[in-house]
Amino acid sequence: MRNAGEKASLQYKRAYFVDWRVVDRVRQATLDRWISCWTAQPRATRGFVTGDALRAGLDHAARRPFRLVPYFDPAPWGGRWMQRVCGLDPAVPNFGWCFDCVPEENSLVLRLGDVPVEMPSINLVFYRPVELLGPAVYGRFGAEFPIRFDFLDTMGGGNLSLQVHPLTDYIHRTFGIIYTQDESYYLLDAGPQASVFLG
Repeated sequence: MRNAGEKASLQYKRAYFVDWRVVDRVRQATLDRWISCWTAQPRATRGFVTGDALRAGLDHAARRPFRLVPYFDPAPWGGRWMQRVCGLDPAVPNFGWCFDCVPEENSLVLRLGDVPVEMPSINLVFYRPVELLGPAVYGRFGAEFPIRFDFLDTMGGGNLSLQVHPLTDYIHRTFGIIYTQDESYYLLDAGPQASVFLG
């Protein structure tokens, strides 16, 4: 597709609802047969890792606590709180989001011997969904990670955007996604004049 000049927000929407879904189906159907995998993430060692080593690392991760690599992104309403408490680049105008446990968007770093290998963390969800999610959650949602953890920062920024999500039937029929987003927010910090308009 010739969309290199398209706004990033539109490219993201297409990727989320179409491209990622197509690639995810291929990944799920083939992950147990991968012979090797090319690693080209910025924080990891670039090169090939064998499929067996990759799967052994995923098996290990599914049986113990782990942390995903957080991803920080600016937003139209973004603030300055995360820059202060997370030590982020102060030259960036703001940070509105920190995706902290969103397997579709965060990566996972496995240490294979002395080599760090960074990959999409959705690989873990697809490869060992029952071990990761437990039988009850897997029975309801399948190989989907049905909860996301992220920070939203409006301190020193604007008002948070209004969140609108489709009903479960619509998102399933239209995009093949089996659940919609129900949201809960926890306020971690607030300025002296802070208020919640609707919540």
